[in-house]
Amino acid sequence: MEKINDYKIILSNENLRSVCIIPGCEPYIPYIDSVIDYIIDINKIRKSPLEIVINGRGSKNAYIIARLRGYTFVEGKYDAQKEKFSIVNEENFSNDVNKKLIKCYGSEDYEECAQLMKYKHVAIVIFGKARINEYFNTAIIETYKMVTDNDHNVYYCHIHDFLDNINVNSSEEKIQ
Repeated sequence: MEKINDYKIILSNENLRSVCIIPGCEPYIPYIDSVIDYIIDINKIRKSPLEIVINGRGSKNAYIIARLRGYTFVEGKYDAQKEKFSIVNEENFSNDVNKKLIKCYGSEDYEECAQLMKYKHVAIVIFGKARINEYFNTAIIETYKMVTDNDHNVYYCHIHDFLDNINVNSSEEKIQ
């Protein structure tokens, strides 16, 4: 598992296409907002903006989050026999350019979550812990490692580590 030491360098890398956030449970929602705000700021210096993928909440939850927050709800489907992920429906709830880059996917199981991440070429995975089912987030990450065959560098970090690093780097910049 690659550890992220300098998030600004990684997030400003133009070869990266998308960041995946696997929330965990409800207490992580405020932290997710902070991560999203940070990525939106990073997008201001990028030639092509990073897409933000919120994954692993189930289709009903993803729809509610997208609608309440003004994101885009995306319904996907994974065909295990053909090993193919496809987009079934996409519904945008905002005209804001930044919010259109935030996609809530309603994956129902960890295999579908991992296949979605492969489909979106996710290079950074930011995850929270789940109170009820810790196994689910771990299973998504482990399955994603298997389906990508580690064919590209993927960076993984807990949401608190990500935010702590941002705060440390922001403090260091102010001091210098």
